[in-house]
Amino acid sequence: MSIKTLDYSMLEQYKGFLNPWYSYKIALGGRGAGRSTAAESGLLYTAETTRTKILCTREFQNSIEESTKSNLEEMIETIGNRKSWKITKSNIIHRKTGSEFIFKGLARNPSKLKSIRNIGIAFVEECEDVTEDSLRKVLMPTVREDGSELWCCGNNKHRTDAVAATFVECDEPPPGTLVMGSNYLSNPYCSEKFILEAEHMRKTNPLLYEYIYLGHYLDQGNMRMIKRVNFDDGSTTINRRRDICVIGVDVAREGDDTTVIYVRVGKVIVEAQEYPICDLEILQTALTKLASSYKPDYINVDTTGHGAWAGDALRHMDVEVMDINFAEKPTHPSSWMKYPNKRTEMYGLGDEYFVHGGTIPKGATMLQEELESSWYELDNKNRQRMIKKPIIKEQIGRSPDRSDAFCLTLITHGDDMFRKPDRNAELTRQKRVSSDIIRGGTF
Repeated sequence: MSIKTLDYSMLEQYKGFLNPWYSYKIALGGRGAGRSTAAESGLLYTAETTRTKILCTREFQNSIEESTKSNLEEMIETIGNRKSWKITKSNIIHRKTGSEFIFKGLARNPSKLKSIRNIGIAFVEECEDVTEDSLRKVLMPTVREDGSELWCCGNNKHRTDAVAATFVECDEPPPGTLVMGSNYLSNPYCSEKFILEAEHMRKTNPLLYEYIYLGHYLDQGNMRMIKRVNFDDGSTTINRRRDICVIGVDVAREGDDTTVIYVRVGKVIVEAQEYPICDLEILQTALTKLASSYKPDYINVDTTGHGAWAGDALRHMDVEVMDINFAEKPTHPSSWMKYPNKRTEMYGLGDEYFVHGGTIPKGATMLQEELESSWYELDNKNRQRMIKKPIIKEQIGRSPDRSDAFCLTLITHGDDMFRKPDRNAELTRQKRVSSDIIRGGTF
């Protein structure tokens, strides 16, 4: 790779990738900042000038097609030195220096990664998704030899993400840490189309623009539906006779969605189940077992869109199955002036749940991430309205199925979120209302 090509593809703000004085090189920011191109350019230059082994990884990588391998191959072809490289199905090797690129996922291969020797550089793409275990137990131990380095590229998401918390949002980062932050405004090679799209979002949704394009943290602001998340530390007691039990079911709609079931008793999530497909037989079997074990007061099923069949299909069960359509108006009249639909009301209940001491299981990081991505905007009546699912899916890379299922457990069809409903009191109230109607002659 010529120095001219290197200068062209590596912006000034990322020249630190080639600075040997730093062991941990962290590049975070907004979309379109040129981080990945700069890092991949630096990796190829390093492999071409020294003998090293480079691990290219990310938290979730199910196949070689999901790795950075194709990007590196394209850059090699663009530079025009294809003959200098041996490219196999799973590796890239420089013929002269012997430098080797290997591609592995973190989540599925922790033990295999630990056994790889002599890694010179571990390059992590989409580092905002890296878990604490992957960072502390896999990545950092692989680069403890003298001269080895960890390069991380990603978007800012949460201050509490493992990479951000370890290297950026801390009083004393590990020795040898270099943080390089930037956004598309510092990248002169952004396309005109990209800039127009960014400008459109800046005008129509400034808060989301700041996150996606400027690289601000998602939790930097007060327009989150759920502003805090409490974790179950084992001290919250459960009273099966007193505490309400609700099962929430979010039904998968598309190929990459997940059917999620949560069981809540009082202030604790006592069970969670996930299925990669929406199969009626599997769903019926799972809910029948859960209903038998927990004797729930309600089973709330998301019947929006493709889930409309689920409620009817489950009515044979000896428990009250409630159809919940996210697009309908809020359940409680007190919410009509605050929220435009039931989905936003559900997440508003989520905020109340945590304020009053409710918890989620410790280690439920995907649920936590989805809850913390629950932003709202104001509609033309100044009501809080959840941002649309496709936007959340774009932010976190998946549908918020877990947070939807969790929030479905919070609809208790009554005033108390934590106590069992008083069935006798409700029957008495209904009889009194019926009697008043009859006496009043109103039918």
